[in-house]
Amino acid sequence: MTLHLLFSSRADVHQRMLDSFTDGDAIVLLEQGLLAQRSQQLHYLARRDDGQQQGLLSLPLTWLNDAEWLTLTLTATRTLSWFD
Repeated sequence: MTLHLLFSSRADVHQRMLDSFTDGDAIVLLEQGLLAQRSQQLHYLARRDDGQQQGLLSLPLTWLNDAEWLTLTLTATRTLSWFD
């Protein structure tokens, strides 16, 4: 499983990430990535701390605590970070 970490709200960065996404991968929205327009066909994760800091906990995402975040990063076979 590839873990995609989206730090950008830019549509072109999000699209590049989607182009490399395959079944079984996971997407975590971080920092400005929480503001990215999301695909309705995919399930997105996000760190609860980022959501609290930005006042976005009402977004329909799966919010991860620190232990869940750590487990996810340790179980991924590779990680790709997407920035501006």
